[in-house]
Amino acid sequence: MNNPRVFHVTSYGADTTGNSDSTEALLAAIADAAMPSNDLREGHLLEGIKNVAGARINLEGGNYMIS
Repeated sequence: MNNPRVFHVTSYGADTTGNSDSTEALLAAIADAAMPSNDLREGHLLEGIKNVAGARINLEGGNYMIS
C-alpha cells in the first residue's frame, strides 16, 4: 500500500547517480510535502510550524548533486 504522504525524489526527476543536478527535483518534493493533503486540517501545530501530518521525503539512496 502506498502512503500518499511519501514523496519519492526520483518521481520529480532527481538523479541518484550524482551526475546531474537534482536541486529542482528536491525542492519540488519538499514543496509538495509541505502542502496540506485533503484529509488534513488546515493550520499549524504551533505558531510558525506547519502541520504536514508525517509527510516523508524518500531519497531512495544514491548520491545527489545540489547547487
